Amino acid sequence: MKVHSHLYHTTLLIGLQAISLCTTKAQTNNNHQVIYKPKTQVKVRRQKYFTTGFNVGSIGLASASINNISGNTPFVRTLNTGFGFVGDSKGNKELDLTSNTSMGIHTGFMWRDKNHDAFTSVQAEIQNNKACYNFDYPFSYTWKNNNVTQWVEEDRYLKYAVAIQRCWYKGQSDFLGGSKYWYIRESFGETFFHRGVGTTLANKLIVGSGQDWTENGTGMKSVITSVHQNTFMLGTEFGIKHFSKTNRHSVEVGLVYYAPFTSSYTEQYEFFKNGTSVGKSSITYNGGTFLANLRYSLNYKLKDKPIDSVAVKIKNEIVAATKTHKINNRHVDVQKTMQVPTDLVTVSVWDAGLVDGDQISLYLNNQLVLENYTLAKAKKQIQLQLIAGTNYLVMHAVNLGIVPPNTAAIEVDDNSSKRHTTFTLTSDTQKSGAIEIIYNP
Repeated sequence: MKVHSHLYHTTLLIGLQAISLCTTKAQTNNNHQVIYKPKTQVKVRRQKYFTTGFNVGSIGLASASINNISGNTPFVRTLNTGFGFVGDSKGNKELDLTSNTSMGIHTGFMWRDKNHDAFTSVQAEIQNNKACYNFDYPFSYTWKNNNVTQWVEEDRYLKYAVAIQRCWYKGQSDFLGGSKYWYIRESFGETFFHRGVGTTLANKLIVGSGQDWTENGTGMKSVITSVHQNTFMLGTEFGIKHFSKTNRHSVEVGLVYYAPFTSSYTEQYEFFKNGTSVGKSSITYNGGTFLANLRYSLNYKLKDKPIDSVAVKIKNEIVAATKTHKINNRHVDVQKTMQVPTDLVTVSVWDAGLVDGDQISLYLNNQLVLENYTLAKAKKQIQLQLIAGTNYLVMHAVNLGIVPPNTAAIEVDDNSSKRHTTFTLTSDTQKSGAIEIIYNP
């Protein structure tokens, strides 16, 4: 039993790879970023990460059930939103955030989908959580020269769990400069070492223990009648996850509900006035908490297994042979060459000059990634998954606009640095401009 005072307490890259034209499409919308991964003879690698970090959570609600046993001593639960001193009847005090809290660490692995811009994570976590409850006394009285009007109960416990998380692409992140995702996270674990407020970690909740808050026969006495020191617990969390450009850092902001299989403990309270009992009640602390949560993770990209060199050689021979081939009966003109350190690039395309109705289609390694798009002043972003070795971006002119030829500005961002490379491609009814992009793992 505790006295609570001062309660305020996440261009154009186009390419030729096969002799025949493939008509696979990636769906795109204006000013919306999509990810495109080509279907090639060389298997597209799934990005894998080792991830570790921490979480902090607070505010929210914790559930409890009040049962009146005898007498007429109504008391009510109040909001627990403060920072101040709490203590026990022996006079031990400590500065405390009288709110639901969650603090923990996690570690595990994260995978990016091969064909979708989405992530899946599996992690192990351990947390030090707290469910907090504030109550108003049925009457006010003086105890050790303090005017007592409220009391605080806290259920502190440790929890270990396994969690699985799924993230879906939402858009560009202004917070970390990368991408942001919707996520849902489910965890399953077990709680242990339940304890109340005290000056030592040994203040465990034990059946039969209690406290006496009476003075001169007036006040309250309490006794714990049941305790579940271990219980299984489910956690459900949803929110928004922000990645940096390289996915090295990520921050999640969400809401989480921890649902135990059984209640934490039950405590009985008896109220006295001038030595006479005037009422008795019990409270069952269910242990479930709903709170806001912040999680930070540091993600280390794991190296891929060695690439099948024979498959890569065959693929590159086919791609090289198509440099003199035609796409849609038009010659391919490689106008620019560049190298990138990552297999995932962000391409922006726009009309840097007079907007005259130029319409284009883009091909990456002979596969359609953007169809019949009308160039505008605003940048159109697409995320493209490259294959190891040489990639070709081809711009096909659907029309020539008012002022021929068809010209587009293209920016290639390799997502690994702040350096962006901008090109200008030109296409007409005889040839299609292309960029050669070389990715060496």
